Amino acid sequence: MSPFTPRVDDIYIASYPRSGTTWVQVIVYQIYNDPPYLFDHLSQVSPFLEVALRQNDDLDGLTRPRIIKTHLPQPYISRLGGKQIYVMRDGRDVLVSYYFFCKTYYGYRQSFNDFFEQFMSGRVQYGSWFQHVAAWTADPSDSTFLLRYEDLVVDINSCLDRILRFLGADVSRKEQARIIANSAFTAMRKEEHLFAPGGKNVPANSEVDGAFIRQGRIGSWKEHFSASQIQAFEEVTIKHFGNQKCHMVDDHFNCGG
Repeated sequence: MSPFTPRVDDIYIASYPRSGTTWVQVIVYQIYNDPPYLFDHLSQVSPFLEVALRQNDDLDGLTRPRIIKTHLPQPYISRLGGKQIYVMRDGRDVLVSYYFFCKTYYGYRQSFNDFFEQFMSGRVQYGSWFQHVAAWTADPSDSTFLLRYEDLVVDINSCLDRILRFLGADVSRKEQARIIANSAFTAMRKEEHLFAPGGKNVPANSEVDGAFIRQGRIGSWKEHFSASQIQAFEEVTIKHFGNQKCHMVDDHFNCGG
C-alpha cells in the first residue's frame, strides 16, 4: 500500500457498505465543486480510501479539501483527524441492498436466507453491521457528524443545511437547489457508470436487480424478511444498541437523534 498523509481539512464520508455513501459523496463534492460530474468516475475526485491505498493511487495531488470515502471501522478513521460524516441506514435495508450488490459484483450465488445468516454473524466484507454502527455512534466527537439515510430521503433540504453547518461551508440557496437536483436518485441513476465499481452500468432486472444505484427506498426489507428474520434482527439490535440511543422508531432503525 502507498503511504497516506492525513490533512487537517480532509473530509471523510464513512459508512458501512450500502448505506448511502455515494449519495453523500456527490452532495459534499458539489459543495466545493461546480458544475458536477466533470470526471470519468467519482473515485477520481473522491477516492475510496481502501481501494486507493491498495492501488497506490496518488492522493496528495487532490484538490483541498479532499473528500474521501471509506468503510473502515471508527478506530481507524478517528485517528486521522479531519472531519468525518458517518452515514447510517436501517440495517435491514442495508442487508437487502448488500445481498443484491454481492450477487452483481461478487458473483454471490447463495440464497437470501444464506446471506441473511452470514450478515447477522458478520461473515461479510467489513464484518458486523451492528458492531460497525455501534462503534461510530457510541461516543461521537465534535469532528464526527452522524447522518441518517432515512433523513436524507425524507428531508434532504434540512440535511444539507446541517451538513453545511458542520463543514462550515457557505452555499447560496440557488447552489443548494442545484446540489439537491444533481444528487437526486433519478439523476444519479442515469449516470450510474460514474459511480459504480469499475464504471459499470448494470440494468436492474427481476433476476439480479443489481444496479449500483438500485432503488434507494426506505423499508424495502419488508419484501424479503420472514417473520423469524424480523425477530432475529430485532433481538440482535437490542443486544448491540441497548445502552445507546439506537432503537426502532416507527418501524425504522434510529440512531443518533
